[in-house]
Amino acid sequence: MALQDLTPQLRTRLNRVERAVGVFVSLATLLLVAGFAYYAHYTAKRKGWFDVTVPYYTMVNSATGFKEGDRIILMGFEVGEITKIEAMPPNNPFDVFVQFVVKAPYFGYLWTDSKAKVGSADFLGKRFLEVTKGGATSDTNVFATYRTEKDGRLSVRIEDDDVAQKKGAYYAPLTKDSKGYFLEPNESPAITERLESLLNQVEKALPNILILTNQISGVLTNSANLVARLDRTVESAQPVVTNLADITTRLRDPHGSLGEWLIPTNINQQAQTALGSANATLLTANTNLEVVAANLNITLDNLAQLTGNLKEQVQANSLMLTELSSLIINADDLVQGLKRHWLLKGPFGAATNAVPSSRVQPSVGGTP
Repeated sequence: MALQDLTPQLRTRLNRVERAVGVFVSLATLLLVAGFAYYAHYTAKRKGWFDVTVPYYTMVNSATGFKEGDRIILMGFEVGEITKIEAMPPNNPFDVFVQFVVKAPYFGYLWTDSKAKVGSADFLGKRFLEVTKGGATSDTNVFATYRTEKDGRLSVRIEDDDVAQKKGAYYAPLTKDSKGYFLEPNESPAITERLESLLNQVEKALPNILILTNQISGVLTNSANLVARLDRTVESAQPVVTNLADITTRLRDPHGSLGEWLIPTNINQQAQTALGSANATLLTANTNLEVVAANLNITLDNLAQLTGNLKEQVQANSLMLTELSSLIINADDLVQGLKRHWLLKGPFGAATNAVPSSRVQPSVGGTP
């Protein structure tokens, strides 16, 4: 149907719908453009497109594990990325040229004593590039790799050209063609190279390891044989152990089993009987000795009385001979000395006959 065939009311409604559709499409287009602009801004901010960056470069022996766009690490932060990797001329001591950029404000941490450290990231050969913070060494003669001039421009420190060799290091304005500041590399071998070296060492040591395993096998076989022999020895020594246990049990017997082994029971009984008989004999001898001593004491007392009487008779009779008187007096002294002797003093006791207090000396040829 042609538009002119519509009624005025329908054409008015159709114009309103067209205006609504146009407004919706315009709003959708504006939202799409705003979203794309926000995504572009966020991506540029995340990738550092608006950040001020400065170039650095270093030299490594191998480009294995590196690619352009890899992150640069400083104190654990991602501060830049690798921008160029290319091979060096054949006569150069280094093999690979690696250029990277560091964004602000992190390049302010890099001084002339900073290093470019190359390390292994995984077991698949991936490697990373890390720059170290300046001022960490004991060297006090360090300078900033970049500095800001009075006009706001950045200047890079130059140390390796002819002017620097003649007049010393200086700062030159940073240009787009500048390679940047050189950081001394500190490269460690890749994991694959280490694994290959380790495998080579293992391959060289494998024959010795096999020999060692054979020796260990022989030692284990000998140990098994020794254990079997020890088992048989233990079995043969089991009766000895049983006998020792019986002996120790008997030694712990409180009735004196060791004494019964050294002195049999019959000898022990005979010795006890002999000791009892000897004890009885000693008791009997002691009793008899006491009786003999008592009888001897009585005899000596009677003898003392006899000699005393004789002495009195001699003293009363002046006609007896002087020799008889002396004999009786000496006999009395003998008896008194025997009574005082240490061997007979105990059995006699303290009871003795009284000796006359005066002795009559016979007068020669006259009467007392």
